[in-house]
Amino acid sequence: MTKAVEWGTSFGAPTELEMRLAKLICAAMPSIEMIRFVNSGTEATMTALRLARAFTRRDKIVKFAGSYHGHADGLLVKGGSGLATLGIPDSPGVPLGYAQNTLVAPYNDA
Repeated sequence: MTKAVEWGTSFGAPTELEMRLAKLICAAMPSIEMIRFVNSGTEATMTALRLARAFTRRDKIVKFAGSYHGHADGLLVKGGSGLATLGIPDSPGVPLGYAQNTLVAPYNDA
């Protein structure tokens, strides 16, 4: 652990250790063709959204009302429960453009 800490944590670009780990994971699970390591669930969700937008060529996303999907502007549209946000439907500071491209579905409304 001490040696790993001396090498640093995150450099913004893949490190030799990350490359080695990625190769091990891909070898163990052949259906995984590519791997990207990130620092948080927010970063993972943002990457997934970017990939989905690129693939579908659509700008809009769908998220569930009151659920936490990460700390990014498009994901904070109508974030939190009514109780936790005191009934405020949107997070302050989220630009209108993000709100226009984020569709919010009610949770567990089959």
